[in-house]
This record gives sequence, structure tokens and C-alpha cells, in this order.
Amino acid sequence: MERIKEAVNNKKFGVEAEILKNLKKKFEKSEKETSVVLYDRIQLKFGVEAEIHKKMKKKFEKSEKETMERIKEAVNNKKFDVETEMYKNLKEKFEKSEKETSEKIKNLEKEIEELKISMKNNKSTVNNVQINQFFFKTDDF
Repeated sequence: MERIKEAVNNKKFGVEAEILKNLKKKFEKSEKETSVVLYDRIQLKFGVEAEIHKKMKKKFEKSEKETMERIKEAVNNKKFDVETEMYKNLKEKFEKSEKETSEKIKNLEKEIEELKISMKNNKSTVNNVQINQFFFKTDDF
């Protein structure tokens, strides 16, 4: 009778270990897929912000070049004050745009950190749920 009990216990343990191993594999696969999706979304959003900044910088550089040419011309034509004021306004607009873009990038970096924390919290929650499911399923054996 003792041998039968021991054999049943060993068999049950082997099944439980197999279930745990399968659950762990599924969780790891799911975790990797989730990480890739989140990373892709963040990279896409970050790329869009960087592209906007790049275009704004090109616009500013073009405008700055034109303004410098106008300033040179204006100095010769005695229109210096108006052109300087225009240049100053353009520069302020660009600096404001650059600041906003930097803030957006910082916000994206914060979102990345929040997503990482959220993923860690999800991981522990999923682990707890899987552990509870495991023990609930093993009680039926």
C-alpha cells in the first residue's frame, strides 16, 4: 500500500512539474511578445517626434539663411532694424519649438519608464495568477 501511495505521489509530482514548465514557457513567450510590441510603439512615436523636430530644424536653417541674406542686404539699404526684429522672432519661434519637442521627448521617456514598471507589475500579477491556477489545478489530482 505504501508503494502504491508513493508511486501515485511521484506520478502526480511529475504531472505538476510538467504543467508548471508549460505555464512558464507560455508566460515567457507572452512576455517577449508584449515587450516587442511596446518597444515598437515607443520607437514609432519617438521616431515621429524626431522627424518633426528634424523638419522644424531644416525650416529654421533655411529661414535663418534667408534672413541673414536679407540682413546683409538691409544693412546696405539701411533697413537693418526691421530685418533684425524678424530674425529675432524667427529664432524665438524655433527655440520655442525645440523646447516643446524636448518636452515631448522627455514625456515619451517617462512613458517608457511607466511601461517598464507596468510590465514588471503585470509580470508579478501574471506569476501570482499562474501560481494560484497551478495549485488550484493540482488539487484535482
